Amino acid sequence: MVEGDDALLRDMRQWSEGKGGGSNEPLPESLCNRLVFPSSVRNRLVAAFIETVVLDVLGTWDLRLGMLRRYLDEKGNCLVPQAYETAEGVKLGTWVGNQRQA
Repeated sequence: MVEGDDALLRDMRQWSEGKGGGSNEPLPESLCNRLVFPSSVRNRLVAAFIETVVLDVLGTWDLRLGMLRRYLDEKGNCLVPQAYETAEGVKLGTWVGNQRQA
């Protein structure tokens, strides 16, 4: 990534957070257009590759934040029990506890 590319980083964070919140939104064009591939390859392969890069660059914090927002939408609070796991098997309760201690 080029230093100072704030717009790209913002788009990556927004997409990652939405993904954690359960969104199935495709990657924004601003991310897809950063890499040039032959059109015959571009569909799922490129999306999967970029998804991996986004999660690798950002780590999982934004993804977990999206999961916490989904929990808030479903339960009406952020009081996640320590043992709570998402449907995807993510130990969200542990993550929330760690964030509170940080």
